[in-house]
Amino acid sequence: VVLNKVEKSLSGGLSANTQYCTQTHGHTDTRTDGRMMNAGADPGMPTSSVFVGNLAYDLSEQDVIDYFSSVGPVKAVRIVLDKETGKPRGFGFVEYHDIPTAESCVRNLGGTELNGRTMRIVFAQNDGGTAGGAR
Repeated sequence: VVLNKVEKSLSGGLSANTQYCTQTHGHTDTRTDGRMMNAGADPGMPTSSVFVGNLAYDLSEQDVIDYFSSVGPVKAVRIVLDKETGKPRGFGFVEYHDIPTAESCVRNLGGTELNGRTMRIVFAQNDGGTAGGAR
């Protein structure tokens, strides 16, 4: 089991501050704030934006839009890049036009594979902004 730690305040009011397992089914996540969560059971409070973990590093924003459009129209995508290298960090955000479409994404695309990596999809923790300034 490989653990990835994400501690970054994202523009637009979203924050990702979790420690999660890249193979999420049946595993328990420990968040850095001390709360426990079963990664497959609690996708968080519904919002129109979803957090996508374990994204393949070679995906473009258009690749993500094409895949995530299978559940409905995508409003915006943001693949988070490393500040120093400019390379993708393996996670991002997808924003839909409404909450029901985002709920469909969490239900239907969570745990699916894209470019050989099983994605973890949960509702983004929205502190008042949109998908991290998604483009």
